[in-house]
Amino acid sequence: MATSHTEDARLVAPKTVVHWYSMDVRHVRWRGLMWALLIALLVASVNISPLWRLCWRYPIYSAWNYATTADTHGRKVAAWRWVEGREIRIYQLPDIRRKCTAQIEAGVLSLLHDAGLQIKVKVLPMPASVYAAYKSSIVEQAVNGIRQPCVSFEKLSSHLVELRNGDPHADMLIVNLPIAETTWAFGMSEFSCGTCVLEDSCVNFHLGKHEACHLVGYMKHDDFPLFVLGYPWEGNPYTRDTLMMLYGTDTKLSPRAHDALQAFWQAMEQRLGEKFLMQ
Repeated sequence: MATSHTEDARLVAPKTVVHWYSMDVRHVRWRGLMWALLIALLVASVNISPLWRLCWRYPIYSAWNYATTADTHGRKVAAWRWVEGREIRIYQLPDIRRKCTAQIEAGVLSLLHDAGLQIKVKVLPMPASVYAAYKSSIVEQAVNGIRQPCVSFEKLSSHLVELRNGDPHADMLIVNLPIAETTWAFGMSEFSCGTCVLEDSCVNFHLGKHEACHLVGYMKHDDFPLFVLGYPWEGNPYTRDTLMMLYGTDTKLSPRAHDALQAFWQAMEQRLGEKFLMQ
């Protein structure tokens, strides 16, 4: 009998154990899937300062900054090369009060000082060509249920990229219309196209400094990753108040944002063989 049981056991194939991390969907169970999602969320939500800086020095967090921009003819342009001109130009529509521009200029200068960047800021009358680009970028869409004119950030960027041919710089426009792509926001900036649009109804020092930080490459907010270990305690990510929180009121550049810009521009210096940082 013992021999019979032994022979029967040999005929039974051993049960194959498939771990949740094998990614074999035929064997994935809800419990394993939940653990995988939890670990992925944890990895994405928490970083450490050396790795944080590394991810900005190499195109991981900053990958989008090197994206091309389409001009009005659909041609892809490396508009991020506006940095070669080392200049940010601020314009306002003719019917906007001068005080708006002064507040934005002060915010931009403050950000460049805090980030240690050698970039000039010029406040100029809006050229006829830029004004024409602005007018050509106006679209009509619903804002809070009411159809009204808005300025399309994407269309405006396409026009401005063409106008900059041979004259690299970034453009900041103070306008009196909502931004079509983000009607809920008072400003929108992208490093990759060197464009910033600000709505005059909410212009202040904080808005100028916040959007300038995006314009020079920090295309994030300070709420994610939730925590970057190695910096002073930033507090609860849902009540955190720094310059680069989406609804923040503080005007101080956080250590994480400062180091991100430093690492990104160190990489830019290596890429272009030019010096941008003051240190």
